[in-house]
Amino acid sequence: MHKDCLKMTELLNKLYDLEILKGDYVYIGSDIKAKSIEEAIAIMKIVYDSDIDEESEIIHFEEKTIQ
Repeated sequence: MHKDCLKMTELLNKLYDLEILKGDYVYIGSDIKAKSIEEAIAIMKIVYDSDIDEESEIIHFEEKTIQ
């Protein structure tokens, strides 16, 4: 693959849909704009005020690339 094309694909942002289980609750994030799944989870941790932690389980995620 051409190196300029590689750089372009690295810069593309993505949208994530996440469902995270913690105890009896499912936390849902839709269309989270992030560069990686890790960044999307970090954003959800901020939004849900640290209710999401190491014991939480990702039960669903979907990644969509936006151009």
